[in-house]
Amino acid sequence: DCIPIETWHALKATVATAINVAQVAGTRPHILFCPFHIRLEYSEVYSDDQWESMLQLDSPIHLQCYKDNPGDECIIEVVGPQYARRMWWYRQPISVEANDVWLQGFTMSGGQNGALTVLEGNMGVKLIDMEFNGNSSP
Repeated sequence: DCIPIETWHALKATVATAINVAQVAGTRPHILFCPFHIRLEYSEVYSDDQWESMLQLDSPIHLQCYKDNPGDECIIEVVGPQYARRMWWYRQPISVEANDVWLQGFTMSGGQNGALTVLEGNMGVKLIDMEFNGNSSP
């Protein structure tokens, strides 16, 4: 069964819980999300504590969008000021910081300084059936 979420914070909490459980069990979690459309307001995601607001994938994990019907999507849309890309502290909403992280079937939209970042040297990172719309590069 897929996991329903409605907010950025719910997505982050679901991922954090799965990573914690998997670390205890010595496994790699695979989370299947029900289709969603999350709109991230600039002020919600890019607060004073950038690292707290980001989704930091610092352990092996497989995040997947469950697409059962035509038109099903898992959309993460960043909504904010167009000048945000000039701000030095502006970060991407997702940071891949571990080996063997798979992101499957998500649509990233509107990131003014990129949609995600993959730290140099990570191995086995896969972006599968991803869509990037209206994002700007750093």
